[in-house]
Amino acid sequence: MKSIIIIGGGPAGTSAAIVLLKQGYDVTLVDKSSFPRDKLCGGLLTGRAKRVYQEVFETDFEQSFETLATGAGVFNGSKLVNEFNQSSEWFLTKRVDFDYFLLKKAQGQGLKTYLNDKVTKLDLKTKTLNLKSGIFLTYDYLIGADGVNSFVAKQLFGSSFDQNKIGFALEVELPKGTHKYAQPSIHFNVVNWGYGWVFPKKHSDTFGIVGLHRLNAKLKDQFQEFHKGLYGTHYKGRIKGHYIPFGDFRKVPGRENVLLAGDAAGLVDALTGEGIAFAMESGAFAAQAIIQSNSTGKEALYHYKESYQTLAKELRIANRLAYFLYSSWFNRIFLKILPRSKPLLQMHLDLMNEKMTYSQFRNSLIRLALRKTFRIRRFS
Repeated sequence: MKSIIIIGGGPAGTSAAIVLLKQGYDVTLVDKSSFPRDKLCGGLLTGRAKRVYQEVFETDFEQSFETLATGAGVFNGSKLVNEFNQSSEWFLTKRVDFDYFLLKKAQGQGLKTYLNDKVTKLDLKTKTLNLKSGIFLTYDYLIGADGVNSFVAKQLFGSSFDQNKIGFALEVELPKGTHKYAQPSIHFNVVNWGYGWVFPKKHSDTFGIVGLHRLNAKLKDQFQEFHKGLYGTHYKGRIKGHYIPFGDFRKVPGRENVLLAGDAAGLVDALTGEGIAFAMESGAFAAQAIIQSNSTGKEALYHYKESYQTLAKELRIANRLAYFLYSSWFNRIFLKILPRSKPLLQMHLDLMNEKMTYSQFRNSLIRLALRKTFRIRRFS
Protein backbone atom coordinates (compact mmCIF):
# COMPACT_ATOMS: atom_id res chain seq x y z
CA MET A 1 0.00 0.00 0.00
CA LYS A 2 1.34 3.42 -1.00
CA SER A 3 2.07 5.86 1.83
CA ILE A 4 0.31 9.22 1.47
CA ILE A 5 1.02 12.20 3.69
CA ILE A 6 -0.95 15.44 3.71
CA ILE A 7 0.52 18.51 5.37
CA GLY A 8 -2.24 20.89 6.47
CA GLY A 9 -5.59 20.23 8.10
CA GLY A 10 -7.70 22.93 6.43
CA PRO A 11 -10.39 22.37 3.77
CA ALA A 12 -7.84 21.42 1.07
CA GLY A 13 -6.13 18.82 3.25
CA THR A 14 -9.27 17.24 4.67
CA SER A 15 -10.95 17.13 1.24
CA ALA A 16 -7.95 15.30 -0.18
CA ALA A 17 -7.97 12.93 2.78
CA ILE A 18 -11.66 12.07 2.41
CA VAL A 19 -11.34 11.25 -1.31
CA LEU A 20 -8.36 8.97 -0.67
CA LEU A 21 -9.84 7.29 2.39
CA LYS A 22 -13.01 6.41 0.49
CA GLN A 23 -10.82 4.49 -1.97
CA GLY A 24 -9.15 2.54 0.82
CA TYR A 25 -5.83 4.39 0.94
CA ASP A 26 -3.76 4.75 4.08
CA VAL A 27 -3.54 8.50 4.74
CA THR A 28 -1.66 10.48 7.38
CA LEU A 29 -2.25 14.19 7.99
CA VAL A 30 0.18 16.51 9.78
CA ASP A 31 -0.67 19.98 11.06
CA LYS A 32 1.37 22.37 13.18
CA SER A 33 -1.72 23.41 15.16
CA SER A 34 -4.03 21.62 17.54
CA PHE A 35 -7.72 21.68 16.61
CA PRO A 36 -10.00 23.53 16.90
CA ARG A 37 -7.76 26.41 15.81
CA ASP A 38 -8.59 29.87 14.50
CA LYS A 39 -7.94 30.97 10.93
CA LEU A 40 -8.16 34.47 9.49
CA CYS A 41 -10.97 34.25 6.96
CA GLY A 42 -14.27 36.00 6.36
CA GLY A 43 -15.94 32.60 6.47
CA LEU A 44 -18.20 33.04 3.44
CA LEU A 45 -19.31 29.80 1.80
CA THR A 46 -20.65 30.29 -1.73
CA GLY A 47 -22.90 28.11 -3.84
CA ARG A 48 -19.74 26.70 -5.38
CA ALA A 49 -18.44 25.75 -1.93
CA LYS A 50 -21.75 24.04 -1.17
CA ARG A 51 -21.56 22.01 -4.38
CA VAL A 52 -17.95 20.89 -3.80
CA TYR A 53 -18.62 20.10 -0.14
CA GLN A 54 -21.57 17.86 -1.04
CA GLU A 55 -19.55 16.07 -3.73
CA VAL A 56 -16.56 15.41 -1.47
CA PHE A 57 -18.03 14.86 1.99
CA GLU A 58 -21.43 13.49 0.93
CA THR A 59 -23.09 14.76 4.11
CA ASP A 60 -25.70 17.36 4.96
CA PHE A 61 -24.39 20.83 4.14
CA GLU A 62 -26.63 22.36 6.81
CA GLN A 63 -24.24 21.08 9.48
CA SER A 64 -21.29 23.04 8.09
CA PHE A 65 -22.39 26.67 8.55
CA GLU A 66 -23.98 28.77 11.27
CA THR A 67 -25.79 31.60 9.44
CA LEU A 68 -27.75 31.81 6.19
CA ALA A 69 -27.99 35.17 4.40
CA THR A 70 -30.17 35.88 1.37
CA GLY A 71 -28.92 39.32 0.42
CA ALA A 72 -25.95 41.65 0.63
CA GLY A 73 -24.99 45.29 0.44
CA VAL A 74 -22.24 46.98 -1.53
CA PHE A 75 -20.72 50.14 -0.05
CA ASN A 76 -18.46 52.92 -1.27
CA GLY A 77 -16.54 53.34 1.96
CA SER A 78 -19.29 53.62 4.59
CA LYS A 79 -22.01 54.67 2.12
CA LEU A 80 -24.47 52.05 0.88
CA VAL A 81 -24.67 52.28 -2.91
CA ASN A 82 -26.57 49.14 -3.88
CA GLU A 83 -28.09 46.02 -2.36
CA PHE A 84 -30.00 42.92 -3.24
CA ASN A 85 -32.38 40.81 -1.19
CA GLN A 86 -33.88 37.35 -1.53
CA SER A 87 -31.92 36.76 -4.73
CA SER A 88 -29.47 34.09 -3.64
CA GLU A 89 -28.02 32.28 -0.63
CA TRP A 90 -24.80 33.01 1.25
CA PHE A 91 -23.57 30.66 3.95
CA LEU A 92 -21.50 32.07 6.80
CA THR A 93 -19.26 30.10 9.10
CA LYS A 94 -16.31 30.52 11.44
CA ARG A 95 -13.20 28.76 10.26
CA VAL A 96 -12.38 27.63 13.79
CA ASP A 97 -15.59 25.56 13.65
CA PHE A 98 -15.70 24.71 9.93
CA ASP A 99 -12.17 23.33 9.70
CA TYR A 100 -12.58 21.29 12.88
CA PHE A 101 -15.87 19.92 11.56
CA LEU A 102 -14.19 18.75 8.33
CA LEU A 103 -11.22 17.28 10.19
CA LYS A 104 -13.49 15.22 12.44
CA LYS A 105 -15.28 13.93 9.33
CA ALA A 106 -11.98 12.73 7.92
CA GLN A 107 -10.86 11.23 11.24
CA GLY A 108 -14.15 9.37 11.34
CA GLN A 109 -13.19 7.77 8.02
CA GLY A 110 -9.89 6.51 9.47
CA LEU A 111 -7.52 9.44 8.92
CA LYS A 112 -4.37 9.22 11.04
CA THR A 113 -3.23 12.59 12.37
CA TYR A 114 -0.21 14.25 13.95
CA LEU A 115 -1.56 17.54 15.29
CA ASN A 116 0.30 20.32 17.08
CA ASP A 117 3.41 18.91 15.43
CA LYS A 118 5.41 20.94 12.94
CA VAL A 119 7.35 19.63 9.95
CA THR A 120 10.98 20.65 10.51
CA LYS A 121 12.62 18.92 7.56
CA LEU A 122 11.45 17.65 4.19
CA ASP A 123 13.81 15.69 1.97
CA LEU A 124 12.36 15.47 -1.54
CA LYS A 125 15.04 13.03 -2.71
CA THR A 126 14.55 10.42 0.00
CA LYS A 127 10.82 11.19 0.37
CA THR A 128 11.10 11.64 4.12
CA LEU A 129 10.06 14.26 6.62
CA ASN A 130 10.86 14.98 10.24
CA LEU A 131 8.44 16.38 12.79
CA LYS A 132 9.28 18.61 15.74
CA SER A 133 8.26 15.80 18.10
CA GLY A 134 11.05 13.63 16.68
CA ILE A 135 8.76 11.46 14.57
CA PHE A 136 10.21 10.37 11.20
CA LEU A 137 7.83 9.68 8.29
CA THR A 138 8.25 8.40 4.73
CA TYR A 139 5.88 8.91 1.82
CA ASP A 140 5.19 7.84 -1.73
CA TYR A 141 2.89 10.80 -2.35
CA LEU A 142 2.80 14.14 -0.55
CA ILE A 143 0.14 16.87 -0.66
CA GLY A 144 1.12 20.31 0.58
CA ALA A 145 -2.10 21.88 1.83
CA ASP A 146 -0.28 23.94 4.42
CA GLY A 147 -1.53 27.42 3.58
CA VAL A 148 -0.08 30.58 2.14
CA ASN A 149 3.20 30.20 4.08
CA SER A 150 3.55 26.68 2.72
CA PHE A 151 6.64 24.83 3.94
CA VAL A 152 6.20 22.37 1.07
CA ALA A 153 6.06 25.13 -1.57
CA LYS A 154 9.19 26.67 -0.08
CA GLN A 155 11.07 23.37 -0.41
CA LEU A 156 9.87 22.95 -4.00
CA PHE A 157 10.35 26.46 -5.32
CA GLY A 158 12.46 28.37 -2.81
CA SER A 159 9.65 30.60 -1.55
CA SER A 160 6.03 30.24 -0.50
CA PHE A 161 4.80 33.22 -2.53
CA ASP A 162 5.82 36.29 -4.53
CA GLN A 163 6.14 39.30 -2.20
CA ASN A 164 5.03 41.64 -5.00
CA LYS A 165 1.79 39.76 -5.67
CA ILE A 166 0.63 38.66 -2.22
CA GLY A 167 -2.27 40.20 -0.33
CA PHE A 168 -2.45 40.97 3.38
CA ALA A 169 -5.62 40.93 5.48
CA LEU A 170 -6.60 42.26 8.90
CA GLU A 171 -9.64 40.96 10.74
CA VAL A 172 -11.47 41.07 14.08
CA GLU A 173 -14.65 39.67 15.56
CA LEU A 174 -17.01 42.44 16.71
CA PRO A 175 -19.86 41.95 19.20
CA LYS A 176 -23.03 40.70 17.53
CA GLY A 177 -25.17 43.62 16.36
CA THR A 178 -22.30 46.09 16.03
CA HIS A 179 -22.98 46.29 12.31
CA LYS A 180 -26.43 47.80 11.87
CA TYR A 181 -26.75 46.54 8.31
CA ALA A 182 -28.26 43.09 8.73
CA GLN A 183 -26.79 41.40 5.65
CA PRO A 184 -23.18 40.71 4.60
CA SER A 185 -21.56 43.85 3.19
CA ILE A 186 -18.63 44.49 0.84
CA HIS A 187 -16.86 47.88 1.00
CA PHE A 188 -14.80 49.44 -1.78
CA ASN A 189 -12.44 52.43 -1.44
CA VAL A 190 -11.28 51.49 2.06
CA VAL A 191 -7.94 50.05 0.97
CA ASN A 192 -5.74 50.16 -2.11
CA TRP A 193 -6.27 47.33 -4.56
CA GLY A 194 -8.69 45.44 -2.32
CA TYR A 195 -11.87 45.74 -0.27
CA GLY A 196 -13.38 45.48 3.19
CA TRP A 197 -16.12 43.24 4.55
CA VAL A 198 -18.53 42.84 7.44
CA PHE A 199 -20.22 39.45 7.79
CA PRO A 200 -22.92 39.18 10.50
CA LYS A 201 -22.86 35.73 12.08
CA LYS A 202 -24.65 33.91 14.87
CA HIS A 203 -22.60 35.26 17.77
CA SER A 204 -20.43 38.01 16.25
CA ASP A 205 -19.81 40.27 13.24
CA THR A 206 -16.64 39.48 11.29
CA PHE A 207 -14.96 42.74 10.22
CA GLY A 208 -11.90 42.90 7.96
CA ILE A 209 -9.97 44.30 5.02
CA VAL A 210 -7.63 42.85 2.42
CA GLY A 211 -5.38 44.56 -0.08
CA LEU A 212 -2.29 44.01 -2.17
CA HIS A 213 0.50 44.08 0.39
CA ARG A 214 3.01 46.20 -1.53
CA LEU A 215 0.44 48.98 -2.07
CA ASN A 216 -0.74 49.20 1.54
CA ALA A 217 2.19 50.06 3.78
CA LYS A 218 -0.18 51.52 6.40
CA LEU A 219 -2.86 48.86 6.30
CA LYS A 220 -3.54 49.04 10.04
CA ASP A 221 -4.27 52.78 9.74
CA GLN A 222 -6.65 52.05 6.86
CA PHE A 223 -8.31 49.36 8.97
CA GLN A 224 -8.85 51.86 11.79
CA GLU A 225 -10.25 54.51 9.44
CA PHE A 226 -12.61 51.93 7.95
CA HIS A 227 -13.79 50.99 11.45
CA LYS A 228 -14.19 54.64 12.44
CA GLY A 229 -16.13 55.42 9.26
CA LEU A 230 -18.69 52.77 10.13
CA TYR A 231 -18.82 52.92 13.92
CA GLY A 232 -17.42 56.32 14.91
CA THR A 233 -14.34 55.12 16.81
CA HIS A 234 -11.10 53.27 16.24
CA TYR A 235 -11.01 49.60 17.16
CA LYS A 236 -9.52 48.88 20.58
CA GLY A 237 -8.20 45.36 20.82
CA ARG A 238 -6.02 42.79 19.12
CA ILE A 239 -6.19 42.73 15.33
CA LYS A 240 -5.40 39.49 13.49
CA GLY A 241 -3.23 39.78 10.39
CA HIS A 242 -2.13 37.29 7.76
CA TYR A 243 -0.89 37.01 4.20
CA ILE A 244 -3.62 36.06 1.73
CA PRO A 245 -3.20 34.71 -1.83
CA PHE A 246 -4.51 37.43 -4.12
CA GLY A 247 -4.51 35.98 -7.60
CA ASP A 248 -0.91 34.75 -7.74
CA PHE A 249 -1.63 31.04 -8.16
CA ARG A 250 1.07 28.51 -9.01
CA LYS A 251 1.37 27.83 -12.73
CA VAL A 252 2.90 24.43 -11.91
CA PRO A 253 1.31 23.09 -8.70
CA GLY A 254 4.00 20.70 -7.57
CA ARG A 255 6.73 18.37 -8.73
CA GLU A 256 6.52 14.67 -9.58
CA ASN A 257 4.51 13.09 -6.72
CA VAL A 258 4.44 16.19 -4.52
CA LEU A 259 1.34 18.34 -5.10
CA LEU A 260 0.14 21.70 -3.77
CA ALA A 261 -3.51 22.49 -3.05
CA GLY A 262 -5.57 25.39 -1.68
CA ASP A 263 -3.74 28.46 -0.40
CA ALA A 264 -0.41 26.63 -0.74
CA ALA A 265 -0.99 26.78 -4.49
CA GLY A 266 -2.31 30.36 -4.29
CA LEU A 267 -5.84 29.36 -5.28
CA VAL A 268 -7.89 32.37 -4.25
CA ASP A 269 -10.08 34.44 -6.55
CA ALA A 270 -8.83 38.04 -6.40
CA LEU A 271 -12.18 39.25 -7.76
CA THR A 272 -14.60 37.61 -5.30
CA GLY A 273 -12.28 36.55 -2.47
CA GLU A 274 -13.45 32.94 -2.91
CA GLY A 275 -10.90 30.56 -1.43
CA ILE A 276 -12.67 27.81 0.50
CA ALA A 277 -14.33 26.27 -2.56
CA PHE A 278 -11.06 26.31 -4.52
CA ALA A 279 -9.30 24.72 -1.54
CA MET A 280 -11.75 21.83 -1.29
CA GLU A 281 -11.88 21.37 -5.06
CA SER A 282 -8.10 21.38 -5.53
CA GLY A 283 -7.66 19.03 -2.58
CA ALA A 284 -10.09 16.59 -4.18
CA PHE A 285 -8.34 16.97 -7.56
CA ALA A 286 -4.94 16.27 -5.97
CA ALA A 287 -6.31 13.12 -4.34
CA GLN A 288 -7.84 11.93 -7.61
CA ALA A 289 -4.51 12.54 -9.35
CA ILE A 290 -2.77 10.27 -6.82
CA ILE A 291 -5.36 7.56 -7.39
CA GLN A 292 -4.82 7.83 -11.16
CA SER A 293 -1.04 7.83 -10.72
CA ASN A 294 -1.18 4.67 -8.65
CA SER A 295 -3.11 3.06 -11.48
CA THR A 296 -1.13 4.31 -14.49
CA GLY A 297 2.36 4.54 -13.03
CA LYS A 298 2.71 8.13 -14.25
CA GLU A 299 3.65 10.92 -11.87
CA ALA A 300 0.76 12.39 -9.90
CA LEU A 301 1.56 15.88 -11.21
CA TYR A 302 0.90 14.65 -14.75
CA HIS A 303 -2.69 13.84 -13.83
CA TYR A 304 -3.15 16.80 -11.48
CA LYS A 305 -2.24 19.35 -14.15
CA GLU A 306 -5.30 18.52 -16.23
CA SER A 307 -7.88 19.14 -13.52
CA TYR A 308 -5.85 21.97 -11.99
CA GLN A 309 -5.97 23.86 -15.28
CA THR A 310 -9.76 24.11 -15.05
CA LEU A 311 -9.26 26.13 -11.86
CA ALA A 312 -6.32 28.07 -13.28
CA LYS A 313 -8.35 29.11 -16.34
CA GLU A 314 -11.06 30.61 -14.13
CA LEU A 315 -8.59 32.36 -11.86
CA ARG A 316 -6.75 33.78 -14.86
CA ILE A 317 -9.94 35.51 -15.99
CA ALA A 318 -10.66 36.65 -12.42
CA ASN A 319 -7.17 38.16 -12.19
CA ARG A 320 -7.65 40.18 -15.36
CA LEU A 321 -11.01 41.46 -14.15
CA ALA A 322 -9.58 42.29 -10.72
CA TYR A 323 -6.79 44.23 -12.40
CA PHE A 324 -9.37 46.52 -14.02
CA LEU A 325 -11.72 46.65 -11.03
CA TYR A 326 -9.03 47.73 -8.58
CA SER A 327 -7.26 50.15 -10.93
CA SER A 328 -8.12 53.74 -10.07
CA TRP A 329 -9.55 54.73 -13.46
CA PHE A 330 -11.86 51.73 -13.77
CA ASN A 331 -12.83 51.90 -10.11
CA ARG A 332 -14.31 55.33 -10.75
CA ILE A 333 -16.37 53.96 -13.66
CA PHE A 334 -17.41 50.94 -11.62
CA LEU A 335 -18.66 53.05 -8.72
CA LYS A 336 -20.66 55.22 -11.13
CA ILE A 337 -22.32 52.17 -12.65
CA LEU A 338 -22.88 50.33 -9.37
CA PRO A 339 -25.57 52.51 -7.71
CA ARG A 340 -27.86 52.14 -10.73
CA SER A 341 -27.13 48.55 -11.67
CA LYS A 342 -29.01 45.63 -10.16
CA PRO A 343 -27.81 43.39 -13.03
CA LEU A 344 -24.18 43.90 -11.99
CA LEU A 345 -24.83 42.60 -8.48
CA GLN A 346 -26.90 39.72 -9.78
CA MET A 347 -24.10 38.77 -12.17
CA HIS A 348 -21.65 38.71 -9.27
CA LEU A 349 -23.97 36.45 -7.29
CA ASP A 350 -24.51 34.18 -10.28
CA LEU A 351 -20.75 33.84 -10.68
CA MET A 352 -20.25 32.81 -7.05
CA ASN A 353 -23.14 30.36 -7.24
CA GLU A 354 -22.01 28.82 -10.55
CA LYS A 355 -25.02 30.04 -12.49
CA MET A 356 -22.55 31.91 -14.70
CA THR A 357 -19.05 30.95 -15.84
CA TYR A 358 -16.09 33.27 -15.50
CA SER A 359 -16.05 33.78 -19.27
CA GLN A 360 -19.75 34.65 -19.30
CA PHE A 361 -19.26 37.05 -16.38
CA ARG A 362 -16.38 38.78 -18.17
CA ASN A 363 -18.36 39.20 -21.40
CA SER A 364 -21.49 40.40 -19.60
CA LEU A 365 -19.48 42.87 -17.55
CA ILE A 366 -17.91 44.34 -20.69
CA ARG A 367 -21.31 44.75 -22.35
CA LEU A 368 -22.82 46.29 -19.24
CA ALA A 369 -19.94 48.73 -18.76
CA LEU A 370 -20.11 49.86 -22.37
CA ARG A 371 -23.88 50.34 -22.25
CA LYS A 372 -23.76 52.31 -19.04
CA THR A 373 -20.70 54.37 -19.85
CA PHE A 374 -21.04 55.05 -23.54
CA ARG A 375 -24.79 54.59 -23.86
CA ILE A 376 -24.69 51.92 -26.51
CA ARG A 377 -27.03 48.97 -26.40
CA ARG A 378 -25.00 46.18 -27.84
CA PHE A 379 -21.42 44.99 -27.86
CA SER A 380 -20.29 42.23 -30.16
